[in-house]
Amino acid sequence: MTFHIIPGIWYEKIGFEVDASIRITENGYESLYDFPIELVVKN
Repeated sequence: MTFHIIPGIWYEKIGFEVDASIRITENGYESLYDFPIELVVKN
């Protein structure tokens, strides 16, 4: 079974979405992306 998750936030005329595709396995889940998932903070 696979899921495509698209959380987003919108405010008036501005919006932002991110997405993730995952496959459910017997041991949990597997990401279908080979892109690193990390949080980048810039000051």
